Amino acid sequence: MQINNVCEAFSQQDESAYIGAFSTLIKDSYSAPLPRELTTTCKNQNQGSVSTVKSITTSMLSSDLQIFCGTETICTIPAGFTVTMNSNLNVAALVLSGSLVWNDVNGGQFDMNLASKKGYIYIKNNGLKHPTVYTRAFGAYNTGKIRVSGRPLARTWSLLADRATYGMSSISLLHKPEDMGWRVGDRIVIAPTMSGSRGDAEDYTIGRFETNNTIKLLNKDGTSIGVISSFF
Repeated sequence: MQINNVCEAFSQQDESAYIGAFSTLIKDSYSAPLPRELTTTCKNQNQGSVSTVKSITTSMLSSDLQIFCGTETICTIPAGFTVTMNSNLNVAALVLSGSLVWNDVNGGQFDMNLASKKGYIYIKNNGLKHPTVYTRAFGAYNTGKIRVSGRPLARTWSLLADRATYGMSSISLLHKPEDMGWRVGDRIVIAPTMSGSRGDAEDYTIGRFETNNTIKLLNKDGTSIGVISSFF
């Protein structure tokens, strides 16, 4: 279970205030726990030792780009060329003047459009520094564009219909999870509802849906029953 500190909390009667502050509340909330093998592969690798730069001369698949660049190269995609993601891509840094297409939808127009799959971008801490976006950056400058989209959801949040207390392994919501587009296997976070913003947020995986808008909880990794350790 991952514990997340918060600085503001709402009760069930505060729905209007919650909606009014929603854009601020969620601006940093869309993060997912990384697969363990991804962290092992990428974290703190080749710090300060990268000097080789390679640039492609034709459009290609990411599997071919991986062979071309390897893992310790600053890999450049010039204007006019496109790399289509069909595999993991592990490079020291990726410089895009052309296009990186990462989607699972026919005719998708976004650079990263994953409606039915999960995708992870790990920004390495290897000492490289861009003059504009600096270190460990995922960004665009000048006329560059980044578009990331995922599965559409009718609603990304709800309120508890009943108290969720220590030792429980399920929660009941005011809204029907299936109607909001939530699915078994999705990650959810329960924010504290105690006065004065006391308490911690807890994250879980949806195990199954039950009657009365009830969600059976699994732990963050989805490998065992999720047990609430606070009072909400």
